Amino acid sequence: MRTQYEWLFINMKVTFNNASDLLGQDFVIYTINMKRRSVLYIVNFILPVLFFLGLDLASFLISDNGGEKLSFKVTVLLAVTVLQLILNEILPASSNRIPLVAVYCIGIFALMMLSLLETIFVMYLMEKDSASQDSETDEDRSPSEDCRQQGKADFLKCHGEVHKWTQCACIYDGAGETQTELLSVTKEHNSSKLVEEYHALEKVSGELREMEKTLTLLLDSRKEEVKPGYWTRVAKRVNRWHNEYISWDPNQFCGIDNISLPAEIMWKPDLAIEEMTEMDKAPLSPYLSINNKGYVEVQNDQVLVSTCRMHIYNFPFDIQSCNLSFKSVIHT
Repeated sequence: MRTQYEWLFINMKVTFNNASDLLGQDFVIYTINMKRRSVLYIVNFILPVLFFLGLDLASFLISDNGGEKLSFKVTVLLAVTVLQLILNEILPASSNRIPLVAVYCIGIFALMMLSLLETIFVMYLMEKDSASQDSETDEDRSPSEDCRQQGKADFLKCHGEVHKWTQCACIYDGAGETQTELLSVTKEHNSSKLVEEYHALEKVSGELREMEKTLTLLLDSRKEEVKPGYWTRVAKRVNRWHNEYISWDPNQFCGIDNISLPAEIMWKPDLAIEEMTEMDKAPLSPYLSINNKGYVEVQNDQVLVSTCRMHIYNFPFDIQSCNLSFKSVIHT
C-alpha cells in the first residue's frame, strides 16, 4: 500500500478464517494500521485557536471608553466558533469518548466567554459610576439656582442696601453661568460617547452579517463531501486461481507459456468486500491471463469506500486500524 493524503501506512496483517461447515464461508481479512498526519491540523487548527486566545488576552490593553474593545472580543469569539464548526465537520461521530481536541476548544471558548463577560461587567460599572457623577452635578446645581432666585427677591425688597445685594446677585449669576458651562460640557461628552457606541454596534452587526454568509457557504460546501466514519482507497485487486482443466506444454507451442483472453468467456470467482458501502465505479479489465500450468489471473482497479470505526480520542495524533474482509458470495 502507498501513503496517501493525511494517512501514513504503518503495517498490514493478513488473517485467514476457514469455514468449519458447508454452509460457512471462507474469509481473508486484511487489517491495515495507519497513522494520521498531525502537522496539518496543528498548523491550521490548534495553533490558530491558541493565537486567538492570545489576542483576546491582549484586548485588555484597549481603552474602555469606546465600544472597540467589546466589538474586538466578539469578533475573536466568532472566529473561534467558525473553527469549532470546521472541527465538527472533520471529526467522525463513531467515537464514544469526547476527543481531547474538542475539550481543548471548549476550554478556550469558555475562557474567552468569561473574558467577554468581564468586559461587559466592567463597562457596566463604569457607566453606573458616570451616571452617579452626573446626578451629583445636578444636585450641586440646584442650591445655586435657589440661592440666585432668593438673592434677586431680596434685592427687590431691600432698596436701602442696593450696592450690597447687587454684589451678591453678581456673585450668584457668576456661579450660575459656571454650572451652565459644566452642564453643556457634560452633555457634549455624553452625546459623543453615544455616537461612538452606535458606530461600534453598527460595526459588530456588519461583521455578524459577513460571518453568517461565510458560515452558510461553508456548510453548503460540506454537504457534498464524504460522510465522516468512511474512508476511501484506490486499490488494485488481483484475482488468481487455478483451473485444473487447463494446461499445455510450451515446447509444443513455440515456447508460449502465457496467453490473454477476453474476460467474459471464462468463469471468475465472485469476490466481495464485506465492509464496502458503495458499488465499485472503476472499469473492469477486459482481459485475463492464463499460464501453461492452468493459473488464471485478473487485475482490476477498484475504488474502495468502506466503513471503519475510528477512535478519535487522541485526534489528530491517533492511530487507526481498519479491516478489509474478502469473501466469496456463493462458492467457498
